[in-house]
Amino acid sequence: MDADKFIDIAYKCGYSTKGNAKKYVKDNPKEDYDMDDLIVLHEGKMRWCGVAADRLSLIHISEP
Repeated sequence: MDADKFIDIAYKCGYSTKGNAKKYVKDNPKEDYDMDDLIVLHEGKMRWCGVAADRLSLIHISEP
């Protein structure tokens, strides 16, 4: 898909804000974007409130 369609899909499907999708396209210029780009965009923008990236491996989620 082209850059405009990528930005639109990323926003409408909840993978990213329009601003972050536009920044991704600007930082990663190419002719065609695919699902792998949507995944990278989404995972790259995920934030754990109050947790540094190097501490994520220490989080343990127990099951009920």
